[in-house]
Amino acid sequence: MYLPPGFDKAIALEAAGLVNQAYQQFENFQRGTPWALQGNYDSLGNLHAKPEGLFARDEPFGFVAPNKTSGVVFVTFRGTQSPEDWLTDFTLPQVAHPWGQVEKGFATRALRPKCL
Repeated sequence: MYLPPGFDKAIALEAAGLVNQAYQQFENFQRGTPWALQGNYDSLGNLHAKPEGLFARDEPFGFVAPNKTSGVVFVTFRGTQSPEDWLTDFTLPQVAHPWGQVEKGFATRALRPKCL
């Protein structure tokens, strides 16, 4: 298996665990139950986005958290979950974004931090 130079398997596995937490964050949101970041991390804030659609509402989309030991800061996003997410993501053209080229649906969600 090819791994690019500088690839760190431990960091990749840590990031994957955090992505799972971002999905849990959304599941808790849908159930109306509180969510808290688990593990050896400080929460710098949650990321929220409002997809398009008649019944769309502001929903959690991830978080920013440094590892307390290593100091590595993770900006973590979940993937598309709700029907409103899918409708928003269906706009396929790529557009310029401060983070690079992204799908128009992603760019129009007004992804923004909500600090705790």
